[in-house]
Amino acid sequence: MNSPGHRANLLDPASREVGLGYYQRSSDGRGYIVQKFGVDSVHAPVIIENEAPFTPNLNVNLYIYNRTEQSGFASMGPATQMMVSNDVCFTDRSWKPFASNKT
Repeated sequence: MNSPGHRANLLDPASREVGLGYYQRSSDGRGYIVQKFGVDSVHAPVIIENEAPFTPNLNVNLYIYNRTEQSGFASMGPATQMMVSNDVCFTDRSWKPFASNKT
């Protein structure tokens, strides 16, 4: 909080999301932590496994932000459909009715 730049990032009311990364250098064990602040007004956030830091499983519980119950997405109506896939290209997937919770 003593750094003006870091303080501004932490207190920025426009930031709605935060990402954290950690790396430990194998040569001496020194650790590095980074933060990324942002806001995505187009895509609703998805929470995987109750915000678990990692999971080895492909079968996970998802919570998808419900625009009808929350605020923050300017001029966007409620979601009506969704597509979920473990494949980044969504191969062989089709649109399904929107649901806030999905496994």
